[in-house]
Amino acid sequence: MRGPALIVSLFLSTGANAMTGAEFLDKMNDQQRAAYVDGALDMLAYGLPAPQAKCLRDWYYVGDGPRQLIGAVHQRPDLPVQGVLQVLAKRLC
Repeated sequence: MRGPALIVSLFLSTGANAMTGAEFLDKMNDQQRAAYVDGALDMLAYGLPAPQAKCLRDWYYVGDGPRQLIGAVHQRPDLPVQGVLQVLAKRLC
């Protein structure tokens, strides 16, 4: 599954109460956003094979993850942040 179908699938799987990108950008300060993403990354990494979990953490904490995530959220502020993070993680790891 790719493209719009993947995004729709992730949107539906994150639940109706998921935080949208607009809320993430407008209602949270930098410290709150960092804590939110830390939790979301832990949830995504949980249960993954060790190499994929390491890839995910390295992408975000060592690599270009924060810039890529914020860029994607700015592009689609209507989507849930966790869904955007899942799509990026799936593409990169």
